Amino acid sequence: MAKKKTFHITRPDLKVRYLGSGHKQKVSYLQLPADFGEQMLTDDIETGAVIYGAFPETLKLSETRYNVVTAPTEEDGLRAVAYLAGIYAEEEGFDNDDLNDTYEDAQYRKKINFEKDDVEFELEDIDDEDEEYYESFDRIPVIGIHEVMAQEDMRFAGAGFGVFNMEMQSSGNKTKPYWLECTDHSVCIVKNASTEIVFGGCSELLDKSEIRALKRFASNEKVYLLVVSDDIKEDDYSITTAVLDYTANLFRVDQSAKARTAYYEKMLACITKKNGFAFSKGVDVSLLTDRLSKIDEQFPCERFHKIMEYLAHIDAPHTLRNVDFDKLGLSNLISKVREENTAGELSRELVGMDDVKKQVTGIMNMLRYVKLRTKREIKHAEYHNVHLFIGAPGTAKTSVAKMMCDAMQKEGLIPGNRFISLTGASLKGSFVGQTAPRVHALFESYDAIFIDEAYSLTCGSDTEGGGIDSYSQEALAQLAVELEQHATDKLVIFAGYGGRNVSKKNNLMHKFLTANPGIASRINSTIYFDSYTPADMVQIVHHLAKNASLTMPEDQDEQIARYFAARQKEEDFGNGREARVFVENCERYVAQRVAGTKPEKVTNKMLSTITAADVTQTIKDLKEKRLVEMGEFTRALGFK
Repeated sequence: MAKKKTFHITRPDLKVRYLGSGHKQKVSYLQLPADFGEQMLTDDIETGAVIYGAFPETLKLSETRYNVVTAPTEEDGLRAVAYLAGIYAEEEGFDNDDLNDTYEDAQYRKKINFEKDDVEFELEDIDDEDEEYYESFDRIPVIGIHEVMAQEDMRFAGAGFGVFNMEMQSSGNKTKPYWLECTDHSVCIVKNASTEIVFGGCSELLDKSEIRALKRFASNEKVYLLVVSDDIKEDDYSITTAVLDYTANLFRVDQSAKARTAYYEKMLACITKKNGFAFSKGVDVSLLTDRLSKIDEQFPCERFHKIMEYLAHIDAPHTLRNVDFDKLGLSNLISKVREENTAGELSRELVGMDDVKKQVTGIMNMLRYVKLRTKREIKHAEYHNVHLFIGAPGTAKTSVAKMMCDAMQKEGLIPGNRFISLTGASLKGSFVGQTAPRVHALFESYDAIFIDEAYSLTCGSDTEGGGIDSYSQEALAQLAVELEQHATDKLVIFAGYGGRNVSKKNNLMHKFLTANPGIASRINSTIYFDSYTPADMVQIVHHLAKNASLTMPEDQDEQIARYFAARQKEEDFGNGREARVFVENCERYVAQRVAGTKPEKVTNKMLSTITAADVTQTIKDLKEKRLVEMGEFTRALGFK
């Protein structure tokens, strides 16, 4: 039986040292792995490092001094640089023995002495890491782009005159960065867009001055520009500019959630094994990986290592159980991370709806609380995971239900994320006796059940008085039975038209709630979905356009808001659904414009830009469509 492979690099070996006897300058550098080379990358990809799967093809291109690496996290990016630097070192003739000798050949090592303002080549062994830094092929300085820009600003200031200039020069001598003298071997420049605050609405990952500043490293053998962001577009103009300006090779670390999830799960298993542990059958490794990777999203695998090293330190049992992670105090931290992630997802996907987001977070917190009490064997009353969604059509009730289902499944609050959305009327069978088995099968097959237009179970009538028909009675009775058995291990949501501004006569959900007390008594919360404001509608339009890789002109926001303000006053206003129709109509005009242009003259910008004229024409079309539907358009033209 073949031995199961493990990763060569489970975490980039990022070293931190402090230089200088007076001011202790911080040094960060990437240490090359002992088994560097192309085979290392090949082995790791075969083992499961799928996020680096595109690298071998790029490596076939001609070598360049500059290399751009894009990655969703800094850790993934630094690991990529370690792979690439190792391959380059191997091609240059360095081997593993070079990492173990004393670097007596000056080409391998250059001592940078900061007590003197020059660079010296030294042959003696390293005696004091705190006082000096040795530049060598296996050490790659990791330099933040902000450090480079600060030095550029200092150089610009140094071009001045007078006392101010003298003060700047004096200050500059004291804080001279160690990497200024690292002019021979490789360097890594990091731009982490995920951790910086962006002002002025700049959409590009790199600005022109940052790209120009890279010329400072033109004498280095290799320059790795690492750009970190979890949302890097393939056509990002600034990345393209950097690649073109330096004739660089571009290495993209796969940022898809599917690839990263699979990779991190294999990584956790590998790190666990390396530390002498295994997971018990009761541990959901996928769920555990997802939770632990959220604790430190920039360096998740480093966090895996720290946790396993500590478990080894306290002599934890070889076979790890869920309770072993609870002892570390991780359960509360993980719950906090989960709460933040749930709120973050709602904020990203939903416009406005602050009250809805608050109530959903409250439901999640309650379920976490109940789960923790159950784990601690503290008696508690059952919490029925049954809810009522009331609001106008198109207010994202189904979307919120799906998000709740996914969030609950990831935290183990419901068994799975098998979700179904159906209407109340569809629960009824074609003949007497068929409805109850249909409802029962629904609860057996799904973990989350969203019943829209639930009032259709009580509005159907087989009598003139409008009483509940026998099919509806059978459905309601079976629903009450299923909720008795599954109200705590399923997510059940009844939804329908209603709300704060609906008259009692038109509030159809009220009749549903009073039809069967067994159902109403198990509903734990009611969430109102108010209609969107005109400002909300504008945001939704932009959100939908962005998701479709379309650019909506912002100077048309006022016109769009006025249109939706008028529509909101009409009874059939469709809320978010109308935003989708609006964007689709705008895109239709983009398609017409492209169709009238010769293919060789069609640019990507043309394919994805909605113009002000498109918006104006769309509003005109939708207004005319509305008049036709109401039978008023012909009268406006003078027809009878």
